[in-house]
Amino acid sequence: MSAKLRFALGFVVGLILTACALVPTAAGHGTYAPLVAAASFLALVPVLGILGTPFLWAIYYTVIPAIDSRIMRGFVVVSVLLLHLLPGLWLAFEDPAFTRQLAQNPSLLVIFCLLWSAAFIVLTVLSAGAKPGRPDQ
Repeated sequence: MSAKLRFALGFVVGLILTACALVPTAAGHGTYAPLVAAASFLALVPVLGILGTPFLWAIYYTVIPAIDSRIMRGFVVVSVLLLHLLPGLWLAFEDPAFTRQLAQNPSLLVIFCLLWSAAFIVLTVLSAGAKPGRPDQ
Protein backbone atom coordinates (compact mmCIF):
# COMPACT_ATOMS: atom_id res chain seq x y z
CA MET A 1 0.00 0.00 0.00
CA SER A 2 1.41 3.40 -0.93
CA ALA A 3 2.28 6.03 1.66
CA LYS A 4 -0.40 8.38 0.29
CA LEU A 5 -3.07 5.74 0.68
CA ARG A 6 -1.88 4.90 4.22
CA PHE A 7 -1.97 8.63 5.08
CA ALA A 8 -5.55 8.92 3.80
CA LEU A 9 -6.59 5.77 5.67
CA GLY A 10 -5.00 7.03 8.88
CA PHE A 11 -6.68 10.42 8.48
CA VAL A 12 -10.10 8.78 8.05
CA VAL A 13 -9.45 6.54 11.06
CA GLY A 14 -8.51 9.62 13.08
CA LEU A 15 -11.68 11.43 11.98
CA ILE A 16 -13.85 8.49 12.98
CA LEU A 17 -12.13 8.13 16.35
CA THR A 18 -12.45 11.86 17.03
CA ALA A 19 -16.14 11.91 16.13
CA CYS A 20 -16.87 8.86 18.28
CA ALA A 21 -14.80 10.28 21.15
CA LEU A 22 -16.71 13.56 21.12
CA VAL A 23 -20.13 11.95 21.56
CA PRO A 24 -19.56 10.90 25.22
CA THR A 25 -18.35 14.40 26.12
CA ALA A 26 -22.02 15.49 26.03
CA ALA A 27 -21.30 19.16 25.39
CA GLY A 28 -18.78 19.40 28.21
CA HIS A 29 -20.75 17.49 30.84
CA GLY A 30 -19.55 14.01 29.97
CA THR A 31 -16.28 12.15 29.94
CA TYR A 32 -13.20 13.07 27.97
CA ALA A 33 -11.54 9.66 28.46
CA PRO A 34 -12.29 8.48 24.89
CA LEU A 35 -10.82 11.66 23.45
CA VAL A 36 -7.69 11.17 25.54
CA ALA A 37 -7.47 7.56 24.35
CA ALA A 38 -7.78 8.70 20.73
CA ALA A 39 -5.55 11.77 20.90
CA SER A 40 -3.09 10.78 23.64
CA PHE A 41 -1.22 13.80 24.93
CA LEU A 42 -2.66 16.08 22.24
CA ALA A 43 -5.81 16.04 24.37
CA LEU A 44 -4.05 18.14 27.01
CA VAL A 45 -5.06 21.05 24.79
CA PRO A 46 -8.66 20.12 23.86
CA VAL A 47 -8.75 22.02 20.56
CA LEU A 48 -5.47 20.41 19.54
CA GLY A 49 -6.84 17.02 20.59
CA ILE A 50 -9.90 17.48 18.41
CA LEU A 51 -8.22 18.99 15.36
CA GLY A 52 -4.92 17.14 15.59
CA THR A 53 -6.12 13.57 16.09
CA PRO A 54 -6.79 12.82 12.39
CA PHE A 55 -3.31 14.09 11.49
CA LEU A 56 -1.74 12.12 14.34
CA TRP A 57 -3.28 8.88 13.10
CA ALA A 58 -2.36 9.73 9.51
CA ILE A 59 1.26 10.12 10.61
CA TYR A 60 1.13 6.80 12.48
CA TYR A 61 -0.28 4.97 9.45
CA THR A 62 2.29 6.58 7.14
CA VAL A 63 5.49 6.50 9.18
CA ILE A 64 5.33 3.32 11.25
CA PRO A 65 4.98 0.83 8.34
CA ALA A 66 7.89 2.60 6.61
CA ILE A 67 10.35 1.84 9.44
CA ASP A 68 13.03 -0.53 8.11
CA SER A 69 13.49 -2.75 11.16
CA ARG A 70 10.67 -5.14 12.04
CA ILE A 71 11.74 -5.04 15.69
CA MET A 72 11.69 -1.23 15.72
CA ARG A 73 8.25 -1.19 14.05
CA GLY A 74 6.94 -3.52 16.74
CA PHE A 75 8.48 -1.40 19.48
CA VAL A 76 6.97 1.78 18.03
CA VAL A 77 3.51 0.21 17.66
CA VAL A 78 3.57 -0.97 21.28
CA SER A 79 4.84 2.43 22.44
CA VAL A 80 2.07 4.24 20.56
CA LEU A 81 -0.49 1.81 21.99
CA LEU A 82 0.71 2.53 25.53
CA LEU A 83 0.85 6.30 24.91
CA HIS A 84 -2.84 6.16 24.06
CA LEU A 85 -4.05 3.44 26.40
CA LEU A 86 -2.45 4.55 29.67
CA PRO A 87 -3.66 8.18 29.72
CA GLY A 88 -7.12 7.08 28.56
CA LEU A 89 -7.41 4.44 31.27
CA TRP A 90 -6.02 6.78 33.91
CA LEU A 91 -8.64 9.40 33.10
CA ALA A 92 -11.40 6.78 32.90
CA PHE A 93 -10.59 5.52 36.40
CA GLU A 94 -10.32 9.04 37.85
CA ASP A 95 -13.29 10.65 36.11
CA PRO A 96 -16.71 10.36 37.78
CA ALA A 97 -18.29 11.40 34.47
CA PHE A 98 -16.89 8.21 32.90
CA THR A 99 -18.65 6.11 35.55
CA ARG A 100 -21.90 7.99 34.91
CA GLN A 101 -21.56 7.58 31.16
CA LEU A 102 -20.80 3.89 31.56
CA ALA A 103 -23.92 3.44 33.69
CA GLN A 104 -26.22 5.56 31.51
CA ASN A 105 -25.11 4.69 28.00
CA PRO A 106 -22.46 1.96 27.87
CA SER A 107 -23.02 1.32 24.15
CA LEU A 108 -21.25 4.58 23.21
CA LEU A 109 -18.15 3.58 25.13
CA VAL A 110 -18.23 0.01 23.84
CA ILE A 111 -18.48 1.22 20.24
CA PHE A 112 -15.58 3.61 20.80
CA CYS A 113 -13.47 0.85 22.37
CA LEU A 114 -14.15 -1.46 19.44
CA LEU A 115 -13.25 1.23 16.89
CA TRP A 116 -10.13 2.21 18.85
CA SER A 117 -9.05 -1.43 19.02
CA ALA A 118 -9.71 -1.88 15.30
CA ALA A 119 -7.56 1.18 14.54
CA PHE A 120 -4.63 -0.40 16.37
CA ILE A 121 -5.22 -3.79 14.79
CA VAL A 122 -5.14 -2.23 11.31
CA LEU A 123 -1.98 -0.33 12.22
CA THR A 124 -0.38 -3.55 13.47
CA VAL A 125 -1.37 -5.46 10.33
CA LEU A 126 -0.06 -2.69 8.08
CA SER A 127 3.19 -2.64 10.05
CA ALA A 128 3.60 -6.41 10.11
CA GLY A 129 3.06 -6.72 6.38
CA ALA A 130 5.23 -3.76 5.41
CA LYS A 131 8.21 -4.28 3.16
CA PRO A 132 10.23 -1.07 3.56
CA GLY A 133 12.55 -0.12 0.80
CA ARG A 134 10.03 -0.62 -2.00
CA PRO A 135 9.24 2.53 -3.97
CA ASP A 136 5.49 2.34 -3.29
CA GLN A 137 6.05 2.26 0.47
